[in-house]
Amino acid sequence: FDHMGGFKHLSSVQEIKKELMENGPIVSTSFVLPRPLLDNEKYSSAFLKSRVEKTHEVVIVGWMTAAAGQFWLVKSLDADSPPVPIAMGHFGIDDCCVSPIVNFTSVVWQNGPYFDAEFSSDEWMEWRALLLDLSDAEMQDLACCFKTGLLAASRQGSTFVIRNKNKFAHSRRYRLKEISWNKETSKWTVSAEKV
Repeated sequence: FDHMGGFKHLSSVQEIKKELMENGPIVSTSFVLPRPLLDNEKYSSAFLKSRVEKTHEVVIVGWMTAAAGQFWLVKSLDADSPPVPIAMGHFGIDDCCVSPIVNFTSVVWQNGPYFDAEFSSDEWMEWRALLLDLSDAEMQDLACCFKTGLLAASRQGSTFVIRNKNKFAHSRRYRLKEISWNKETSKWTVSAEKV
């Protein structure tokens, strides 16, 4: 990151989460790739085979909470694959993390399709479900996310990525649930659930 003005070290889970929320993805330079993770067919394409049992730089793009605890969502710097969950505090993932001083808020980190919306804060990123009130033009933009059409996408529970149009790195994948017309507001109401 020297050519971008330098970097800062993040020394705690809270600092990492704060940086993710405010400025987008960060890099872990201390993650040690365990063989069982590489041997798992679901994740094998996400990492470099040459880095087994060695440090493997990864981009932390977010986090999630599951019954087993909290997990970082990581992507390899060298592979274009979906994020892989790595348990916080395991395999050195959060021992040494860095973030550029200049942020990457306009960099896209998730595979689309994308629907861009304007949000006044980043609280929506933590919501399990969203209700969006969309104009006709915004509804057309959403429809462009689905090759099968909106009705089929709703029935199939198709997924899409909602991005803050002012900070593309602030994005989350949602499953389309329901679409209805609201006569009182003259807008479309779209229900979506976080994946």
